[in-house]
Amino acid sequence: MPRLVGLSIEDAELILTESGLFMGIRTPISKGTYEPNTVVSQSPAEGEIIRQNTIVNITYSL
Repeated sequence: MPRLVGLSIEDAELILTESGLFMGIRTPISKGTYEPNTVVSQSPAEGEIIRQNTIVNITYSL
């Protein structure tokens, strides 16, 4: 699983598509330490071994 934390939602979705993965649930949160529309967490986590076509859920900053 690639690292998505710190990327924009658009960049994260591009990486997922290029990796044969899919964007799943997008949960917004108010988090002052990140720029708006930046991924702050992901599931599955970075480095996990996953299969192609896996759905990846993210939490992003507003």
